[in-house]
Amino acid sequence: MRVEAGTTLLVEGKAEVRIQGKAEVFGCPIENLTVSEGKILPIYILEDSDVDVEGSYIAVRGSTIPESWNKLVKKIEKEEYSKIFLFGDTDSGKSSLATYLANKLEGRKWLVDLDIGQSDIAHPCAMGIGVTEGGIISISEVGMIDGFFVGTITPTGREARCLRGVASITAKLEGLARGKDKIIIDTTGWIKGKRAREYKLAKIEILKPDIIIC
Repeated sequence: MRVEAGTTLLVEGKAEVRIQGKAEVFGCPIENLTVSEGKILPIYILEDSDVDVEGSYIAVRGSTIPESWNKLVKKIEKEEYSKIFLFGDTDSGKSSLATYLANKLEGRKWLVDLDIGQSDIAHPCAMGIGVTEGGIISISEVGMIDGFFVGTITPTGREARCLRGVASITAKLEGLARGKDKIIIDTTGWIKGKRAREYKLAKIEILKPDIIIC
C-alpha cells in the first residue's frame, strides 16, 4: 500500500513490516521490521512510501512523538546536560523516551536500566549499564556491559539493597563515561506513597542528575 508522508502506523505484534521509502521508529531509521507479540510500535513515515504490513495496524495522521520530546532534545543539547534522570509511573513511556533520546542526542549514550522488575538491559532482579551510538528501536537492543544483582523484582522492602546497587552503578559510570557522553537513567515505576518518594529522592541524591524528566 502507498502511505503518505506524515502518517504514523501503529503496528501491533506479532507483525512483519517492509518499507520502500523513508520511515523511523523513535527516531531510528528503518526498512524492515519485526514487531514482537504484545508490542505496539509507532512507525512514522517521513516520505511517501510503499509499505507492506503482515499483521494488525492503525494509521493516524501526524507523529505520535510529543513535541515536548523534540524540545527536550534541543534543551539537553543546548544546556549540555550529561546526566538525565527519567521519573514516572509504570507504563508511562519512560523506556520509549529513553530510546528516543538515545537516537536523537549526539555522541555516545550510556543507558542505565534501574527498573529491576522490567529490565531491558539486564535480566529481571538486576540493574544494568549499556552503551549505544543510537539506531535502536528499543533499549533492550543495548548489550549489558556491567550491572548489579539485587535479587528481587521490586524495591519494596529491599530499598537498602537497591540503593547499594545505585551507588555501585554510579561508581562504575565514573570509570566508563567520558567527555561529552550522555547518561540516560531509566527507573522503576514505584512512585506513589511516602516510601516510594523517599526511595526516589535517595536515588537522585546518589546519582546527582543534571535534569529530571517527569
